[in-house]
This record gives sequence, structure tokens and C-alpha cells, in this order.
Amino acid sequence: MNVGLIDASDSRDYDGNTIKVAPLGGVQNQVVTLATELAKYHDVVVYNNVSTPSVVNGVAYRNTSVLDLFPDIDVAISVSYEGTALDPRLASVPRKIFWKHHDYPFVGDEELDAFFDTIDVFVCISNSSMNNYSKHYQSDKYTVIYNSMDVGMTVNLPREERLPHLIYASCPNRGLNTFTNILPGLHETAPGLELHAYGTFKMYGPNWQKSDDEFRGGEKYLALSGMPNFIQEASVPLGKLLRIMGSSFCLAYPSVFVESFGLTILYAMACGLPVVATNVGSIGEIYGDNEYLINVPPDDLGQVEADWYAETFISHLLDLYYSPQKWLEQSRRGIERARMFSVHKIAKEWLEIIGGL
Repeated sequence: MNVGLIDASDSRDYDGNTIKVAPLGGVQNQVVTLATELAKYHDVVVYNNVSTPSVVNGVAYRNTSVLDLFPDIDVAISVSYEGTALDPRLASVPRKIFWKHHDYPFVGDEELDAFFDTIDVFVCISNSSMNNYSKHYQSDKYTVIYNSMDVGMTVNLPREERLPHLIYASCPNRGLNTFTNILPGLHETAPGLELHAYGTFKMYGPNWQKSDDEFRGGEKYLALSGMPNFIQEASVPLGKLLRIMGSSFCLAYPSVFVESFGLTILYAMACGLPVVATNVGSIGEIYGDNEYLINVPPDDLGQVEADWYAETFISHLLDLYYSPQKWLEQSRRGIERARMFSVHKIAKEWLEIIGGL
């Protein structure tokens, strides 16, 4: 069977090698991960902005402009952007799947009506995301297939070999500035802990409208950058990030963003990294047995900036820092939970949908 992943929502030139050498956003990471696994069972082509055609790990990567040269696609999986599924070159494809990574549409109501009729199955990446996205229109075509990862890529050092590093790994506007209210108190009680922040707007592609320089010029970031034990790192490829996580102490993620999935948290769990985070969006769904998630009202994310939140966050970090037994228990739970999101398991759910011709 011929499967095409139509990834025209992204303007970057990337293929299966890119994930090893350059930072990718979550959507692009998942395209590469799923395509590689599906290629064990079907002929898979990823269409995006790649300038040089290639075949990596059994997946063919082609430029979207040559889509009409491959008319024999049996299943088209359009990724995130509704307009992609409306491409007239896909009109004759027998089965169309829409893989939605966000909670909101990228097109207007008129296009949404036309788009809705073209899709056989809507795949959302969490129940939270599906519930939010389905508010835009009702359907009996929705299903949830979680994001996944290759757990064989993970690194997991014993606690005594790990560095006392707190890891923040996400787009900076999703909670980095919240540490201006957390780090001072944390430094007083556990001066050995360092916050290492990975992730820039650049990992979301050249068309991303936000600017790293603009963010770093903001008042809160300037205050944060002058605090002790804060290190701003560059975005890193997935393999390197997993090595960093597997040798660090904790994922510290005071998110002010309603996550559709929370891929960073999945990576952390798989690397045995305890997670202290805001329980918002799908985060609790992905890691529901984590006692170190902090509840805030979903309609009042400003609570993440409150003193009570900072005090709770610090208390959770100290609990893990000074109790090796609690750290080990949380690490074990995360590793076990991450197995639910193995790419091998998730691919089987995809194969059931893809094979429904």
C-alpha cells in the first residue's frame, strides 16, 4: 500500500536525517518518527519542502511540488494544516486522514466546511486536543492516537551519576519567564540546582512569527538571565536532548500553555526524568499518576505567575532533591508510563486506520 504524509504545513527542508542533526518542532519530529515505523509495513513518502529527494530508513522524502507525479497514493495523511487536505491533487485518493496536532483550525469557516467533507478520519493527539478541536464542528469521524517516541533512543543514567540540572526544553514563551518567580527561592534552599533552558523559536521554522531576540529583550527574561544558576542553551537535536535528559535531575516545566500533547514530558518520562509541571491541557492525561503536577484553572493560566504556584513548585523540587527514594519512585513511574507511547505500539493503531480501505 502506498501511504503519503502530506506535510505542506511546514516550510522547512527536512528529511529523516534532519532529526539527528537539527532541532525540529514536535510535529516534524512525529512525522519522521511515524513515517519510519510505517515504512516497515507500507511504501511511505513524506512530501514537504525538501530540496533534494532522498530515501532515509525506508522513507522517501519528496518535495510537495511533485505530488502530482505520484498519483497512486492509497492513503493520504494530511498533517495539521486543513488547507493541505483540500489540495486538488488529492481528490482521487481513496482514503484521507487528517492528523491534527493543534487545538484550532488554520483556515476559515467556509474552507472548514469543504475540508470536513474530504476527510475519512480525524486523528487527534490527545483527548484534550480532540475535545478542544471538535468544538469547531461536531463529527463521528474523530479518534485519538497519541504521539510516540522510539524508546530505544533514550538515555537513563543512575541517580548518583546525574548532574543537578533542571531542564526546561520548549519554546521559551511557554513558561520560561515563570522562573523569575521560582529561581530566587529555589536558590536559597538548594543552591546546587541549576536551570538549563533548551529551546528557541527557531525550532519552529523560518516562518514562525516570534523572535528569539525580541523575547530575550523583554524585561522578565533580562531579570531571569541575571539570576544565579540559570543557563540558556541553544535548541538541540532530539538525540542530544535525550542524552541531556538522561543525565539530568528533573524536567521543570511551569507551563503557561495549554498543551495539545506535551512531547517534552514524554521524552523526560522515557529518560527516567521526574517531571514537575503545570497540569494543563493534555499534560495530566499523558502523565496522570504524577503527584508533582500542579493544578491551575484552565481559564486562568495567570495563576502560574502567582506566589502560591512558585512555592508549590519549589516544594516539589526540594521533595525530589532531598529524597532519593521519592526521586527513584517517580523516575520508575515515568519509565513505565512512557512505554504506553512506544512508536511500535502507536504504529499498530495507525495501521488499523490506514488498512481500513
